[in-house]
Amino acid sequence: MVKRIKKKVMSSVQQGMGKVRRFTSTKFRKSYVDEQLKKRKGECLRCGTCCRLLFKCPMLIDNEDGSTSCRIHKKKPENCDIFPLNQKCINERNLIQPLLPCGYSFDDDDEDEECNTETKEKNMKKNKK
Repeated sequence: MVKRIKKKVMSSVQQGMGKVRRFTSTKFRKSYVDEQLKKRKGECLRCGTCCRLLFKCPMLIDNEDGSTSCRIHKKKPENCDIFPLNQKCINERNLIQPLLPCGYSFDDDDEDEECNTETKEKNMKKNKK
């Protein structure tokens, strides 16, 4: 029981950090966002999973056919428009819906510098222990 609660809390923390990361990227790292969006392949499947990260967006509409739509699609926030920004975003999305793949992808060879930097930092901390 405790393990399950811990996993849920960690998932929520990860999703919250992702929201903050994407928001700050749209405001302060515009060139990074532009570079990442050029690397993104595929298209949105309109499953709405990204609109359920941390909480269900109040603008999300669940259609009868199983697809979703957005009440403010033409005026949606940049944070929504850029999702997914990198493979890390897709990994966060997969915490909610692992059995339904995202329509977007990134080449493994093009894994972004942000993920690489965080992985290096984690490995350095492990090696110090």
